[in-house]
Amino acid sequence: MPQLDIDLERKIIDGLKGVLNTLRLVPFGETLEAENYQRTLQLFQCKDGELSELWVKRRDTERMQLLVEKRFPGKTDRKLVHKLLLKTAKEWIEAGHQISEQAELKRLGIQFIAAVESEINDWVVYLPVQGLEGSLPGDISLGACQLFQNTIGGELDLAIRGIEEYVDVGGTAEALTMNDLSRTAPFFFRVCVTAHTGRAVQNARGEAGLALSVLRLFVASYYRDRHLQGLPRDMGLAGTIPRGESSPALYLRDNIPLDKQYAGVQTEGRGSFAYEVDFPGFVRANGSRLAQINAQIISSRRGIATSLGRRLELAITWFAKGTSASSIAESFLMYAIAIEALLSQGRTSQHEYALRIAALVLRCGEDQNPFAPYGGLVSSQLHDRLLGHTDLSIRFDKLVERIDSLFDYRNQIAHGRMSEDELDAMELVDFETLVRCSLISFVDGGWRSVDEFAHWLGASLGHRFTPQKAPGVRTSMASENEKSI
Repeated sequence: MPQLDIDLERKIIDGLKGVLNTLRLVPFGETLEAENYQRTLQLFQCKDGELSELWVKRRDTERMQLLVEKRFPGKTDRKLVHKLLLKTAKEWIEAGHQISEQAELKRLGIQFIAAVESEINDWVVYLPVQGLEGSLPGDISLGACQLFQNTIGGELDLAIRGIEEYVDVGGTAEALTMNDLSRTAPFFFRVCVTAHTGRAVQNARGEAGLALSVLRLFVASYYRDRHLQGLPRDMGLAGTIPRGESSPALYLRDNIPLDKQYAGVQTEGRGSFAYEVDFPGFVRANGSRLAQINAQIISSRRGIATSLGRRLELAITWFAKGTSASSIAESFLMYAIAIEALLSQGRTSQHEYALRIAALVLRCGEDQNPFAPYGGLVSSQLHDRLLGHTDLSIRFDKLVERIDSLFDYRNQIAHGRMSEDELDAMELVDFETLVRCSLISFVDGGWRSVDEFAHWLGASLGHRFTPQKAPGVRTSMASENEKSI
């Protein structure tokens, strides 16, 4: 056993001693007048026949929760740990032990740790997904999740039927997905996790949220899917997407009799459209990128991450939040956080971000398609500014100027100098595409750290921008539907 685990188990046993030393038995029906104690609903028959109730000190039980979580990081359920702790305390009280019995205390502590560990199991969690349309033969790996199409006779359908048959013959099962949404959701995630039951579901939902963020990086856009749509596009776990809720408003002309006018009603809806995804084409265009992203994310989530894995996880998560934001301002700020999460180095200046983004975007560009092979929608102003020059260094300088102006725009939003009505959606269009291209280009580049990327950038910048070969630069070009329009 690693020394860290041995030290933590010693602390857990000491923590158990604290709980057993401060617990109190209070006559049933009475209240312990102390804010730092809590009732446990554990009853004991005392020698004189009276019922007593067990109370424990919050500080000591909370310390035990923290120690157990450190010993089994990401795997414990607080309710279950509390239940096992009370079971241990009950055994201690009923056996009549004293706190001076160190050997017995150690035995109970080891028994408690073993009980916590025995409840940690391998689970397969199925999470139905809404807001996606398309044909998906096989599956796609997104982060630590596998995305499948939900079909009759498919894996999720068979799992639900198996649970139903088990319940029908008198078994008991905690049906995690047995509801109508499970039947009607077109896709589902399959997630393998190791934890206590309750924590397994919680962790699986977290993994699924990150998987959807990865998908949003490639297929979602705030401007296209929310700003231009009467009803936005949205994707999410079943039950998390608005489905037809509405907010009506009745309007009448003031001081005009009702029989002399026509009243009106205007309704704002909260429904959404689904994302139509060409999954086979998506995999062909982005398969190697997904593999790299998945490997980094899985390492990060398992606690063995390099700083790059953590950076990518945060950058993709913030970018996804930008695609599903509630306003242009919020989306703009989320995209800014995303690129800073990926490329920041200490006190990175605004101009340094502009240089890094421009280099990532243009390093593989073509004469007629500066954004190849990544593509995306941009304003006609930016499109014409870049196509007006075939010299890569001039294009680079022009793009740096544009990115500097976009960061100035971000600053005005962040400092409250503009209202939502005053914001120009075209500014967001350019920023969204540039940030997305930068994230994907960084993944394609194969840099192992931001420091390595910064070294590459320094070698590429001189009197002219001459992009050097990246460690893992892609040789294949993207499909036409990825290119700039």
